Amino acid sequence: MSRSLAYYTKLFLVFLALSLVGWGVIEAPGLHVVSINISGTNTLTRREVLQQLGEVEGWHFTRLWVQNPALRLVLHPKIKEASLSLEFPSTLNIAIQERTPLALIPYYNAFLCIDVEGKVIDLVATPRWSEGPLPLLTGLVLPLVTVGEFLPMNPCLVAGIRVLSQLGAEHRIQFAEVDITSPFRVILRSSDNIIIDVGEGYDLYLKSNYLLEVLAYVRSANLTGGKILVGQDTITYQGALPTSDLPSEPE
Repeated sequence: MSRSLAYYTKLFLVFLALSLVGWGVIEAPGLHVVSINISGTNTLTRREVLQQLGEVEGWHFTRLWVQNPALRLVLHPKIKEASLSLEFPSTLNIAIQERTPLALIPYYNAFLCIDVEGKVIDLVATPRWSEGPLPLLTGLVLPLVTVGEFLPMNPCLVAGIRVLSQLGAEHRIQFAEVDITSPFRVILRSSDNIIIDVGEGYDLYLKSNYLLEVLAYVRSANLTGGKILVGQDTITYQGALPTSDLPSEPE
């Protein structure tokens, strides 16, 4: 009985000592958040990030590990990924990856801004993204949605996203509208009103450079009333042509 009592007494003293050491670590100066560094933002302000993060100044590092406030950050419609790292003695580093806007979709009296995953990252009053021109996706019938939700991935939306993502950001700015009324016949309209029929657009990325050459030719020749057809193996112009031919398609 006495040996058992001595054993439990020692166990209690060890537990008490560890508790005191742990408490000392938690209360030690220099292990609490005093400053916050934010990197990776493009459109988001520091204030918006901190507002989404919530109050963490004064938190001990162990509390950050346990509660992981980065989970709050990815709830923001514009934030795709967020990570936290701690820099001794008292700095919290936040790395943000914002969602990249892909297109605008007419929605009642406003426009939904979506990314390549179909997530609604913003709602704007005019058909223009604050950071630069974005094409309009037209021909969709949408349910009621709010900022931060994902749109239902119906075949028409999938086709529109597929075509735009294959064009690349540097080429998308040339197009004002993408008509996705039919997923089997996606129609692009350039910023100067030239029509391009890309079909389903599955392999558009293989033809995008030549498509832009043809588009530049149609502009320089001031051709009107026709359209560019992107076929399985060729890209042609349907309409009246001048004496010169289209640029030869690369082999």
